[in-house]
Amino acid sequence: MSRSENAAKGVAVPPVAGLGLAGVIAHGAHLALDAPPAWITLPQLPEHRIVRLHLRNDGDEAVELRRSTLRVLGEEGEELKAVARPPLLRLEPGRAGAMDLVLHGPGRPARLVHAGLEVELPTSGPRA
Repeated sequence: MSRSENAAKGVAVPPVAGLGLAGVIAHGAHLALDAPPAWITLPQLPEHRIVRLHLRNDGDEAVELRRSTLRVLGEEGEELKAVARPPLLRLEPGRAGAMDLVLHGPGRPARLVHAGLEVELPTSGPRA
């Protein structure tokens, strides 16, 4: 039986080298905020905001967050312009790490989305 047939039937499919998160999602990865987001505004760049997220992996497999596939959605579900630093954040099960999102333009981030994983963000931060 193929990997995709096994995955469709709910059979755990081990990760394959080079596929990154494809295997992680099949094993029940789960992200959560580990602390409230910290906001930084820059008077010199009024349309830019930085939010530091402390994320925790509550799943049973490692999670790799990659800047190239990370999406930040606003309160109305619109995609916001954002850049993540570091470009790659790997979280082992039970571990936490920090990621900065540099946001440009209007909107307030409400959700972080990455390869089928979502983290709800409190919408109390500054709006550009």
